[in-house]
Amino acid sequence: MNNYKRAKLNDRNNDLSKNWYVEYQYLHPETRQWARFRTWISSRLRTGTARREKAATICKNLNAWLISGGNPFAKELIGSRTIKDSLLYILSIKESNCRRRTYHTYKHVMMLFFKYLDLKKLSNITIDDMSSSIAQEFMDWTKMEHGVQNRTHNYYLMDISTFLMNW
Repeated sequence: MNNYKRAKLNDRNNDLSKNWYVEYQYLHPETRQWARFRTWISSRLRTGTARREKAATICKNLNAWLISGGNPFAKELIGSRTIKDSLLYILSIKESNCRRRTYHTYKHVMMLFFKYLDLKKLSNITIDDMSSSIAQEFMDWTKMEHGVQNRTHNYYLMDISTFLMNW
């Protein structure tokens, strides 16, 4: 018996006026009761087809995560993961939760950040080793080495702070 029930769309009887969501269930390790987890589909998607396409992407990602052993109750040792692995994981979540162009913008800034980490030989640092000074040095590097203008610099700052807001 699996500890999870696969993710599926709840389209609220095809009612576009209601919020649609993707739902999966996971067996709580202590209480042995099924716990329900939902990911809401944006109401900005006005057609049923658009919502179903978005739901299919979310279901695919969630089911792959569940099949590979994902556990919403697991308390991973987050500090032992490298910053690259962590940011790529967050980026994969963002892929299903934001617009395509926004995702590509985030990906571009992350790849630029990874390039900076490689140049400074910091690509294997852990999350615990990440500091605001490294983020500031990256922003200075984009300004000096890539010659980005103030507006682009500010956009990069917004994008990178989306991922690094806790540091």
